[in-house]
Amino acid sequence: MTKSYKMIVLHYMLSRGQDSWLNPVTPEQIAPYFHRYFSEKDYSIRTDFSDKQGKELRTYNEKKITSLLTPLPEHAQILYRWTEEICDYRLHAYFERKSNFIE
Repeated sequence: MTKSYKMIVLHYMLSRGQDSWLNPVTPEQIAPYFHRYFSEKDYSIRTDFSDKQGKELRTYNEKKITSLLTPLPEHAQILYRWTEEICDYRLHAYFERKSNFIE
């Protein structure tokens, strides 16, 4: 998966709420949300649905979209890495702000 696809998967997971966002998802569950997300904004269609594969996805086709989303086992690793990056960034920002305040 490339482009913004992984972030949209994460966005879908987060949309399920604080108590359910970490529960496993299937490509079939994500497919309608994924397509709707891209279809609502012209800029997302032009950006990530502009190549040959993307143009084929402009019309909802669950089978094609789920095949695009199928490598889901890697998502746990990606989610871990993103969470780690966010944590590192927030810690860095926190201590930088505090050190500027103290000086």
